[in-house]
Amino acid sequence: MQATSISTITNKNSYKYFTFLAVLYVTVLLLTLIIENRIVLFGKNIKILSGTLVLPLSYAISDIITEVYGYAQMKRLIWISIITLYISAGIIYIIIHLPSDNSNYAAYNTVFDPFTMDIFTYSIAAGISIFLNSYLLAKWKVLMHGKRFWLRSLGSTAIGEAIFIIIWALIGFSYKFPIVTLLGFMLVSYLYKIAYNLITIIPTTITTAFLKKAEKIDIYDYNLEFNPFK
Repeated sequence: MQATSISTITNKNSYKYFTFLAVLYVTVLLLTLIIENRIVLFGKNIKILSGTLVLPLSYAISDIITEVYGYAQMKRLIWISIITLYISAGIIYIIIHLPSDNSNYAAYNTVFDPFTMDIFTYSIAAGISIFLNSYLLAKWKVLMHGKRFWLRSLGSTAIGEAIFIIIWALIGFSYKFPIVTLLGFMLVSYLYKIAYNLITIIPTTITTAFLKKAEKIDIYDYNLEFNPFK
């Protein structure tokens, strides 16, 4: 296994597992937005939005991709996923507004109509938080000579998810809930995500080590253009 810069990788088509991870990443994002607005109760007083139960998996996948395949590959995937979500939103919007004599039309519309409105909020929140998460992970990898992935992953994800929650809540939900309720959602959501990251960091680290060995790569992003728009 050779440590190298992203710029020296030429045979990208030989990656065995990247396509699966990329499809899984986009799938998790779609699921997050589809189920986002359903409130789940834990006990009598703890409320959490359903999307929060799924979204942390996307950060774990992004950490794996950034660590193994490099920031540039993750950057492309983030843009591809955002474009895919907008395409999905456009198709859903057209379908739910076509004439229908189905008695379940109202319920169908209630479930899917928020998806088209959540896309804009998500694209902003993800465009900042996930790019920041991947940037920090890649930068810290160079500074720490590739060591302590578990620590770098926990740190970058904690920062990235905090930014995501703040943006997502203020833009997407500030008009839906009272401020006290919204702050409660944000706190519970963040604590859940931190707990999720602590629990899954071991399998995430094992998966990362396996992929580095299987793909025979360990990319260090030296002298890479980190600007997400380039």
